Amino acid sequence: MSGTDRQCPLCLRQCGGGGGEWGYWFDCETCGKFSVEQYFRASDATNGLTVMQRSWLSHFARTKWDLHELLPKRVSGTTRESTPAVIDRKLVGQARNGDLAVTRAQQAANAIRHIGDRVLDDGGAITLPYKSPRFAAVIGAPNSDSAWDLMAELAAADTVKWNQPAYSPDGGEPAATADLTLAGWEQYEEMKHGSHDGGYGFFAWQFGSPQTEPVFKDVLKPAFKEHGYPLRDMKDLSQPGLIDNIMQDRIRNASFVIVDLTDCNPGAYWEGGFAQALGKPVVYICHEEAFHDPATKPHFDTNHYTIVFWGADKSNEEFVEELIATLRRHPGGLDL
Repeated sequence: MSGTDRQCPLCLRQCGGGGGEWGYWFDCETCGKFSVEQYFRASDATNGLTVMQRSWLSHFARTKWDLHELLPKRVSGTTRESTPAVIDRKLVGQARNGDLAVTRAQQAANAIRHIGDRVLDDGGAITLPYKSPRFAAVIGAPNSDSAWDLMAELAAADTVKWNQPAYSPDGGEPAATADLTLAGWEQYEEMKHGSHDGGYGFFAWQFGSPQTEPVFKDVLKPAFKEHGYPLRDMKDLSQPGLIDNIMQDRIRNASFVIVDLTDCNPGAYWEGGFAQALGKPVVYICHEEAFHDPATKPHFDTNHYTIVFWGADKSNEEFVEELIATLRRHPGGLDL
């Protein structure tokens, strides 16, 4: 199929696309461009998902595509790249488990950030087509009606300037205008400078580490999810952020940051330092044997900070209990 004769498996609207030996791809006005692997048929990709779970995948795909499109324009002279989303079994499983969930508070923060970014780019109030499904996907709302209700709530809270949609004189599609109020701009600045609490934890580590990956996936993520704080890393790109530096935006909005030193990853050191400069609660962790081995021992500067060890003779339960206790002692008083 090609052109507009296929249905988007995420938002269920008509869209363009195609396919080949490698899989299927979709070009959706709402969700952006994304692909579905060949072995995972597009018709089965989201079978059985709820409307809310589909919206999380739509939000994920839209964000990845916006990053892919805008990053080269915002970061000139670099080789940084972003690829469109691939909808596979793992990602659908994350949606089913709620790992891609976008709460109402996060939707509100995403709306403020999106409007603020666009107003600064355009130099004035922005225009949103009436009940735009694309805007809903950008902020992570389950549908356009829900997104419009959220805008009304933000207007009532004096966070956004929101004019209800009006028909244009030439009979075109009705549209609404949006801008931030002074209170909204204050919240926008808080998000940019790290004062905003996004209700999740950020995990800095060496991707693919054979030692750390099972601890992150099977121990830490379930434990923090149970405490109401999803633990995310840069592979879990499920909400829009500052396009020209998505890493910094994720750390700015995190409630806390956990940095694993096991593999002496330079990026993890940088992320920990950036979070500390913002005043975020930061806890360093490390495999105990790696810490005491001269060949793998982390940089000596980390000795000045509390490090929670895992592995060796310590059980996973003891490790998690000590880690959460350390976070609770932070002056910010995390509710864990």
